[in-house]
Amino acid sequence: MYSIKTRLLVALSIVLTLTTIATGAAMYYSVQREVDR
Repeated sequence: MYSIKTRLLVALSIVLTLTTIATGAAMYYSVQREVDR
């Protein structure tokens, strides 16, 4: 059984990873649009 603290840490790391990926994708997308013009 996982402890509550472990579950919180895992959830937090997953959220951080997804946020980082989303931010990177958004930045890359906006840069690509600037280059296309």
